[in-house]
Amino acid sequence: MRLISVPVSVIELLKKYKLWQSEEKLNLGELWHKENSFLFTTYDGKAIFLSTISKWFLIFLRKHNELITKDDKISDKEKYLLPEVNFHGSRDYGECSTLYFLLTV
Repeated sequence: MRLISVPVSVIELLKKYKLWQSEEKLNLGELWHKENSFLFTTYDGKAIFLSTISKWFLIFLRKHNELITKDDKISDKEKYLLPEVNFHGSRDYGECSTLYFLLTV
Protein backbone atom coordinates (compact mmCIF):
# COMPACT_ATOMS: atom_id res chain seq x y z
CA MET A 1 0.00 0.00 0.00
CA ARG A 2 1.19 3.50 -0.77
CA LEU A 3 0.14 6.74 0.89
CA ILE A 4 -0.37 9.72 -1.43
CA SER A 5 -1.57 13.26 -0.98
CA VAL A 6 -4.75 14.10 -2.81
CA PRO A 7 -5.91 17.69 -3.31
CA VAL A 8 -9.25 18.68 -1.79
CA SER A 9 -10.61 19.37 -5.30
CA VAL A 10 -10.02 15.73 -6.26
CA ILE A 11 -11.71 14.49 -3.07
CA GLU A 12 -14.73 16.70 -3.82
CA LEU A 13 -14.88 15.42 -7.39
CA LEU A 14 -14.75 11.81 -6.16
CA LYS A 15 -17.57 12.50 -3.69
CA LYS A 16 -19.72 13.89 -6.52
CA TYR A 17 -18.92 10.86 -8.64
CA LYS A 18 -19.85 8.49 -5.78
CA LEU A 19 -23.17 10.30 -5.34
CA TRP A 20 -23.86 9.97 -9.08
CA GLN A 21 -22.94 6.29 -8.94
CA SER A 22 -25.33 5.73 -6.01
CA GLU A 23 -28.14 7.25 -8.08
CA GLU A 24 -27.25 4.93 -10.96
CA LYS A 25 -27.43 1.94 -8.60
CA LEU A 26 -30.93 2.99 -7.56
CA ASN A 27 -32.00 3.51 -11.17
CA LEU A 28 -30.77 0.06 -12.24
CA GLY A 29 -32.15 -1.72 -9.18
CA GLU A 30 -31.66 -5.48 -9.49
CA LEU A 31 -29.65 -5.05 -12.69
CA TRP A 32 -26.78 -3.48 -10.70
CA HIS A 33 -24.02 -6.02 -10.00
CA LYS A 34 -23.60 -5.96 -6.24
CA GLU A 35 -20.70 -8.39 -5.99
CA ASN A 36 -18.16 -5.58 -5.73
CA SER A 37 -17.95 -2.15 -4.18
CA PHE A 38 -15.55 -0.53 -6.63
CA LEU A 39 -15.76 3.19 -7.24
CA PHE A 40 -15.03 2.88 -10.95
CA THR A 41 -17.19 0.32 -12.70
CA THR A 42 -19.02 -0.35 -15.92
CA TYR A 43 -22.46 1.25 -16.30
CA ASP A 44 -24.06 -1.65 -14.43
CA GLY A 45 -21.59 -2.09 -11.57
CA LYS A 46 -19.30 -4.74 -13.01
CA ALA A 47 -15.55 -4.46 -12.46
CA ILE A 48 -13.69 -2.79 -15.30
CA PHE A 49 -10.56 -4.16 -16.91
CA LEU A 50 -7.40 -2.56 -15.52
CA SER A 51 -6.37 -1.50 -19.03
CA THR A 52 -9.60 0.52 -19.40
CA ILE A 53 -8.33 3.33 -17.17
CA SER A 54 -5.13 3.69 -19.18
CA LYS A 55 -7.13 3.71 -22.42
CA TRP A 56 -9.49 6.39 -21.11
CA PHE A 57 -6.57 8.41 -19.78
CA LEU A 58 -4.73 8.29 -23.12
CA ILE A 59 -7.89 9.38 -24.98
CA PHE A 60 -8.31 12.22 -22.49
CA LEU A 61 -4.69 13.34 -22.91
CA ARG A 62 -4.99 13.33 -26.71
CA LYS A 63 -8.23 15.33 -26.64
CA HIS A 64 -6.72 17.78 -24.18
CA ASN A 65 -3.63 18.27 -26.33
CA GLU A 66 -5.75 18.67 -29.45
CA LEU A 67 -7.84 21.38 -27.79
CA ILE A 68 -4.71 23.19 -26.60
CA THR A 69 -3.13 22.98 -30.06
CA LYS A 70 -6.23 24.38 -31.78
CA ASP A 71 -6.86 27.18 -29.26
CA ASP A 72 -5.67 30.46 -30.80
CA LYS A 73 -5.99 32.24 -27.44
CA ILE A 74 -3.11 30.24 -25.97
CA SER A 75 0.26 31.63 -27.00
CA ASP A 76 2.60 29.29 -25.11
CA LYS A 77 0.98 25.98 -26.09
CA GLU A 78 3.97 23.84 -25.08
CA LYS A 79 3.41 24.88 -21.48
CA TYR A 80 -0.02 23.22 -21.46
CA LEU A 81 0.58 20.13 -23.57
CA LEU A 82 0.66 16.92 -21.54
CA PRO A 83 2.89 13.91 -22.24
CA GLU A 84 1.12 10.83 -23.59
CA VAL A 85 1.69 8.35 -20.80
CA ASN A 86 -0.54 5.61 -19.48
CA PHE A 87 -2.33 6.26 -16.21
CA HIS A 88 0.23 4.33 -14.16
CA GLY A 89 3.01 6.30 -15.84
CA SER A 90 1.48 9.57 -14.66
CA ARG A 91 2.82 8.86 -11.17
CA ASP A 92 6.26 9.78 -12.46
CA TYR A 93 4.99 13.35 -12.84
CA GLY A 94 4.70 14.08 -9.14
CA GLU A 95 2.16 11.62 -7.74
CA CYS A 96 -1.23 13.26 -8.27
CA SER A 97 0.08 16.53 -9.67
CA THR A 98 -0.69 15.55 -13.27
CA LEU A 99 -4.21 14.46 -12.36
CA TYR A 100 -4.69 17.58 -10.27
CA PHE A 101 -3.52 19.71 -13.20
CA LEU A 102 -5.95 17.93 -15.54
CA LEU A 103 -8.84 18.50 -13.18
CA THR A 104 -8.13 22.21 -12.75
CA VAL A 105 -7.48 23.15 -16.39
